[in-house]
Amino acid sequence: MKSSLPYQILLHLGSYYFAVYMLVEFLLLMYKTIILPYPSGNIASEVILLFLLVVVELCRILCGWKGNLTENTGPMIVSSVLVIPSVLAVLYVLLWQTYVLRLELILSSVQLTIQGLQTIFGFVCLLAFSRGGY
Repeated sequence: MKSSLPYQILLHLGSYYFAVYMLVEFLLLMYKTIILPYPSGNIASEVILLFLLVVVELCRILCGWKGNLTENTGPMIVSSVLVIPSVLAVLYVLLWQTYVLRLELILSSVQLTIQGLQTIFGFVCLLAFSRGGY
């Protein structure tokens, strides 16, 4: 059995954190729209970006989960590739939004840390699966 328990735990806990992260992001976006003078084009693009982040992150976590449990390199590679758009979207929330609140700074930094750890453990699993052993 070559599947990684630490990677599986990271994916599991990361999925719960991501759900909370997205809920807070949508609530903060609604708050900023009501309180701050938001340009109309920016609000639409940020909502679309958050929905795309949900789709990409969900696919990434599920592919990593499936690849780890089945010890298959295909889903692991897909999960590793989907890290790139996911990290870029979180970086947008962290750095390039119209208004960035301190809470978003903290939450996005934690999300990037979790994604980084998942990526490292995912590459270790990918190497173990492709070699045929540890």
